[in-house]
Amino acid sequence: MIQDITSEQTSQNQIAGVHNDLILSGKYKKGKTVLDWGGGKYDTTQKIADKTGCDFFIYDPYNRSDSYNLKSLTDVIHKGKADIIVIANVLNVIKEKEWRIKSMEYAKCFLKEDGHVCLSIYNAEKTTKYVEGVGQPTTKGWQMCQPKSFYKEEILSVFDKEQFTLV
Repeated sequence: MIQDITSEQTSQNQIAGVHNDLILSGKYKKGKTVLDWGGGKYDTTQKIADKTGCDFFIYDPYNRSDSYNLKSLTDVIHKGKADIIVIANVLNVIKEKEWRIKSMEYAKCFLKEDGHVCLSIYNAEKTTKYVEGVGQPTTKGWQMCQPKSFYKEEILSVFDKEQFTLV
């Protein structure tokens, strides 16, 4: 099974709000390992995160090379896995429920037992014709156009409620 529409062209050259929140709250700091799951093709967040002293890695199967991704994941494993995994505006650009769940299950493999996952969802419901449970193609890929609550069951099928924050 492959994704019907990839998220390759949905990468934005900006820092997702969830990263700003984590940086400002002091969560990104020396001794912490952070994995940006689906982090896109730009290094904008990497440059800011590096200033905090944390070990920051990006994994993105559509916007980074296989060798880049392998090195990121290998480095995370050598660090003892990630303290924090950020999945920022990823689930909302994956059309198939099965692939959203697979992506989270794979990410979980790289999370410390006491680690935490921070997920953010772009809520296109406000900017598009919203139909509950139905997404739509965009010029750059796919947009689920659903509120955060739409994803909660899928997230809970992978992570315990204490393991994640949905912002």
